[in-house]
Amino acid sequence: MTGVTVNSSGLFVACGYNTTGNPLFSTSNDGVNWTTIKKIDPDPAINVQLNSISVNSSGRFVAIGDCKTPQNLYPLATTSTDGINWSIPAKLNGSTTTNYIRKIAVNNSGLFVGVGSDNTVGNLRPVYTVSADGINWSTPQVMNGTSKECVMFGVTVNSSGLFVAIGFLGDATSAPLFSTSTNGTDWTTPTNINGYTDYATMGPVAVNKNGLFVAVGENRYDQFIYSVSSDGNNWSTPSQISGFTDRFIPTDITVNDSGRFVVIGEFQQLGAAGFTTSFDGVTWTIPETLGGSTNLVKMRSLIANKSGRFVAVGYG
Repeated sequence: MTGVTVNSSGLFVACGYNTTGNPLFSTSNDGVNWTTIKKIDPDPAINVQLNSISVNSSGRFVAIGDCKTPQNLYPLATTSTDGINWSIPAKLNGSTTTNYIRKIAVNNSGLFVGVGSDNTVGNLRPVYTVSADGINWSTPQVMNGTSKECVMFGVTVNSSGLFVAIGFLGDATSAPLFSTSTNGTDWTTPTNINGYTDYATMGPVAVNKNGLFVAVGENRYDQFIYSVSSDGNNWSTPSQISGFTDRFIPTDITVNDSGRFVVIGEFQQLGAAGFTTSFDGVTWTIPETLGGSTNLVKMRSLIANKSGRFVAVGYG
């Protein structure tokens, strides 16, 4: 499984795909007991990979990803009002361009926004797509028409409706970038986080109810790094956890209503899943394995419900 979300009633829904290109889903009322993983029926002529899932305040679940043909990578979406009955995955606005939408977020008004890259070999540019209902999407467009070679791996939105996307340059430097939008359509040109030009592949990002944005990633040595911003525009210099030098690569971040940020990731030496927590985005616990397990497990997505329960999904 690659994505998980939870609606206002506490229903967790996870999405993903199998090795034969079938999109999958599973649901849970408590995050512990899950239904048997089932297929979302796709067009049998395509392979479908779901990357991210979100839900609006009306309870519409939207999973986004791509369909693979021998030559192209087309973005698509599928929707459900109950987490069980899903629409056939469809290309975004009938898109025939090669784009990879990696993450989606939805604001309080129900506007879904996806970000990613155009995935053109030798010219990876940051793209976005928007939908007011999760069904009808805009054709993916390059952020602010930039020619900058970069990709966006994460997006979140605060209570005021400010969308913040996080990614990194597509060249050898892989320097971290951010871009912002107040409507999901008009984006600032992706800019280096606090002018940082060293290697830092950042993507996962979350914002608490006080408006504190926290982005995470890894440096060139596969070590965990973080950056924080109180407005989405002014960011701290990407930094490591003091005294922690193990190779730990974060894969997702979320925050509960109490303001606890939780990051899941992978210990590179062990191949085991791990986590770290923080209340301010700056002071982090030393990453540790999930439940002390050293099993080879890759956790890919994380969410918290209104009661503060964190649920992570992935694969073994």
